[in-house]
Amino acid sequence: MLTFGTLACYWPVRHFDYVNLDDPLYVYQTRMVQQGLSWPGVIWAFQCIKGGNWNPLVWLSHMADCQLYGVTPGGHHLTNLLLHSANVWLLFLVLKRMTGAIWRSGFAAAIFAWHPLHVESVAWVSERKDVLSTLFWLLTIWAYVRYAEQSEGGTQKAESSHTPYASRITHQASSYYVLALFFFALGLMCKPMLVTLPFVLLLLDYWPLRRLSFPPLHHSITPPPQPSTPPLLRLLLEKLPFAVLSLAVGALAVWAQQNVQALGTESLSLRLENAVVSYATYLGKFFWPVNLAVFYPYPDSIPMWQAGGAALVLGAISWAVIRGMRQRRYLGAGWFWFLGTLVPVIGLLQVGMQALADRYTYIPYIGLALMVSWGLADLAAAWPRGRAALAGAAALALGCCLATSRSQIKHWRDSTALYEHALKVTSGNYMAHDNLGNVLMDDGKLDEAVKHYREVIRLTPTIGKPYNDLGKAYALQGKMDDAMILFSNAARLNPGLAQARWNLGNAWLLKGKVAEGLAEMKIAVQLSPEDITGHRVFVDTLIKLGKAAEALPYCEAVVKAEPGDAHARFTLGSACLASKRLEQAAANFKEAVRLAPDTPECMNALAWIYATSPQAELRNGAEAVRLAEEACKITKRQKTTILDTLAAAYAEAGRFDDAVKTTEEIRALAVSAHDTNTVDTARQRLKLYKAGKAYRDEP
Repeated sequence: MLTFGTLACYWPVRHFDYVNLDDPLYVYQTRMVQQGLSWPGVIWAFQCIKGGNWNPLVWLSHMADCQLYGVTPGGHHLTNLLLHSANVWLLFLVLKRMTGAIWRSGFAAAIFAWHPLHVESVAWVSERKDVLSTLFWLLTIWAYVRYAEQSEGGTQKAESSHTPYASRITHQASSYYVLALFFFALGLMCKPMLVTLPFVLLLLDYWPLRRLSFPPLHHSITPPPQPSTPPLLRLLLEKLPFAVLSLAVGALAVWAQQNVQALGTESLSLRLENAVVSYATYLGKFFWPVNLAVFYPYPDSIPMWQAGGAALVLGAISWAVIRGMRQRRYLGAGWFWFLGTLVPVIGLLQVGMQALADRYTYIPYIGLALMVSWGLADLAAAWPRGRAALAGAAALALGCCLATSRSQIKHWRDSTALYEHALKVTSGNYMAHDNLGNVLMDDGKLDEAVKHYREVIRLTPTIGKPYNDLGKAYALQGKMDDAMILFSNAARLNPGLAQARWNLGNAWLLKGKVAEGLAEMKIAVQLSPEDITGHRVFVDTLIKLGKAAEALPYCEAVVKAEPGDAHARFTLGSACLASKRLEQAAANFKEAVRLAPDTPECMNALAWIYATSPQAELRNGAEAVRLAEEACKITKRQKTTILDTLAAAYAEAGRFDDAVKTTEEIRALAVSAHDTNTVDTARQRLKLYKAGKAYRDEP
């Protein structure tokens, strides 16, 4: 039932498109991902900090999808669905193993499987980090539960044992402990939100593992015999290696975010108020999941009554939970699971411009699901006559979850549907306006895009990006002067916005201001050193302008980032050749030929050096002939530049008759194409070859 319901709910995602929020970054605009799995890709994934995150296993999972499905979105959506389905079953099995309660475990897993706020984590390809990290989260808990069972720290087997706890740690228990650490490390490589897991393991020690006990409130009554449990200090020490991993990854996450955006720019008081209100909002949406959107704008201010009311609700629930958790331990475990796992994303350390996000509830809602499931079971036990009504209400609630999720899923079918829905259910949603404007601009609907960009500027007049976006729309409309003003405003408001610098640089180049254009493009490259596509554009621009020497360091950066890219090697070789660094040019052209053996441009470039180099040690007439003949075969002898290389190769190999014949072929092609420059070059080459001399490139 769990599997069927989950697949039935999410099955439409197989036909969904990507959305233009993060999906370009994680999949279809990142060359290393598109190339599939490779050793260079593995190294790149572990070194990459794109979007302010270090999540190498997420990158590798997207590479694996591209290996299997290509860049077609259906397969990528299917992987998310399969991971979510696996998480549902893992949650059920882990809860059942810890508690032995089949129906309660199944009900909690069903809430997790079908809750509408989890649609974002499953239907959004870029939220692979959610479903993948949760897989390792649950595997960590499973391994930890097995460790606890083997060590007898929280099982009924320990009740009859009088052996000190420390001496009962078995070799098998140690193996499960190491396995738990391993799974946890893998999870942290997917999403740093998992840093709260050590705290959750301590909650599980309290319930349902019962490895952690507190003295009874009233000592006048003789307490029932308790199973042997490890002391609190030992439980804390058990969590120490997990905590060390959490601290390390947490510090790395903060550092990575600081490399792409400022943290905590809002006032501390506003962040605290938003955190309290967000907690209450998440709690409310668990029971009444309406008006869900991909983005909830951060408020400029929060009314005191709203923050105070949210704090009062949270405080009252916490007080009631603490009062009731000694008789019903699941209340404390579930409530503090919910509160604790939200801490990294509740906004105390603000990342991004959202006030809250549906995807942040993927793990925290498990805690609330535990409270509801076990609470309903207790209520049914205390109210036998109402069991049928409670069962009906529970079934109705799950049915509503399924229906609401199925309705919410359709909004993720493409970018237009996603942002149009967000604009309907939220107000002041500048991100939805901006991204919808991008969709419209890509579709050529420039007038509609301009309206959305202007609205973004009205809502966020001090942010640079919407000025840049509106400038692009104006540029496409031919309003270049207006566009340049907007690009300049974007760069002024946000000096670190590389895209504005790129656009301004290109605009200057179009106006013939080469120095100004190159200066802006250079700043853009410096602002986004990880943007390899930008490096390529800058390199091509420099080479076209005859500034090969300036292009060299940027070419080298591209090759370092993508060592298996033949085009990058070819470009670096071209820059080296233009700079008269012939040894480096030959080495890079040779590597380009190895990586792309059927590419005539690469073969031609290497053959040219072998045939015409002024350095004798680099010349190789026979190899030049082989490469040039193969390149001519591929191009069907229609490229005069490649035929010119072949003629030079024949001359270097001492085959002057073939060189003359090939050059006459070049001249005939040039005459028919009215290419006077090539005709003149061919005439000069003929004089050399008829005189029995090989052509030498200028030193």
